[in-house]
Amino acid sequence: MGKPTTINNVETLANVPYIISRGAAWFRSIGTPGNTGTKIFALAGKVRNTGLVEVPMGATLRQVVFDIGGGVPEGREFKAAQTGGPSGGCIPAQFLDMPLDYDSLKKIGAIMGSGGLIVMDSGTCMVDIARFFLNFTQNESCGKCVPCRVGTRHMLDILERICSGRGEEGDLEKLERLGNDVKAASLCGLGQTAPNPVLTTIRYFRDEYEAHIRDKTCPAGVCPVPVRYRPPEAAKARTPAERRRMRLEVDFRRCTACRSCELACAVAHSRSGDMATAMREDPPPKHRIFVGTAGSVNVPSICRHCGNAPCIAACPTGAIARKGPDEPVLLDESLCIGCRACIAVCPFGVIAPDSRGRLVVKCDLCAALLEKGKDPACVSACPTAAIRFMTPEEAAEERRKAAAATETEAGGGSATSAKGLK
Repeated sequence: MGKPTTINNVETLANVPYIISRGAAWFRSIGTPGNTGTKIFALAGKVRNTGLVEVPMGATLRQVVFDIGGGVPEGREFKAAQTGGPSGGCIPAQFLDMPLDYDSLKKIGAIMGSGGLIVMDSGTCMVDIARFFLNFTQNESCGKCVPCRVGTRHMLDILERICSGRGEEGDLEKLERLGNDVKAASLCGLGQTAPNPVLTTIRYFRDEYEAHIRDKTCPAGVCPVPVRYRPPEAAKARTPAERRRMRLEVDFRRCTACRSCELACAVAHSRSGDMATAMREDPPPKHRIFVGTAGSVNVPSICRHCGNAPCIAACPTGAIARKGPDEPVLLDESLCIGCRACIAVCPFGVIAPDSRGRLVVKCDLCAALLEKGKDPACVSACPTAAIRFMTPEEAAEERRKAAAATETEAGGGSATSAKGLK
């Protein structure tokens, strides 16, 4: 068109009238040297107050998240913040008092970018976060240059392996090398910044990556890595009588209702015992573990403890029955009305209400496997180690510790939030 062209976002153009009317000196008085004016952040994620926030350049991350955002809800701890949109870096808690300006963010591997600011709490998996953002930028790649098109694809493949529990030694070094190569050789800003979430999470949260790769576990309980619960060494020294008292316990805080235990239980008790053929059997095998839709686990509806089964006589709706003289007692949840008459008469204390008031009959069907040092199918299948074998005393101690930890966390979170709001 024969005219000069300027490409600026609305935020920049909105400053122009004020700079013209009030002067450059006024504008430079706001912010820090070299980073003048204000900045608008789109505050989102695990924070009480979300929305658009305008602060002077140089305001600290703590001021934005706690003073304006109100802190992290539910008493959880602040873990990290991701700035600059999908291509931005993740800032750990150690930089809460760092000024938010272009120079400071660049020093720690992050960018100002579009002004996005996503807050993450202690329940966030940083490996999964890196995979999520890289998946977006990889899909957005135009494919013109090889470093971006192929490099981000290889990085995403490695992250997906790590998140699924198939990570290998050397994967972190590969990610760092690929990330730096993609940043240096890509033609446009997307490729030059796409590795930022991966590189910063490796830099500041390397221990989480190592837990996924070496221990095959997700510390945050987010990734479906194949966690296997191992009975403590002390369990091997227990007497047969003590082992017979051990029962299945479920940590409701860790259960994600993925239903892996249901499938594993059905296959383990099928005629073939093989995943490829079990579900094609006629009739198909039935699992004895029932997972509620809200994450509550009814584990499982089966018992072999006593011969006369007074719970059967006590049940007013016929929900509890035995199919044969040598068959276990079964609980039909469709008939159960929650009257708890069976709990009152059970001499072994194996029938109990779960956290939602539903009946749970503890299972000892696979207890013989524990005596042999093997894991039952459901225990091995649970990706968050929510299902474990333990004695009633151990279960009570675990619940006591969990309650104490919850109270401590809630108290510490409230104190942190209050401190941030001062």
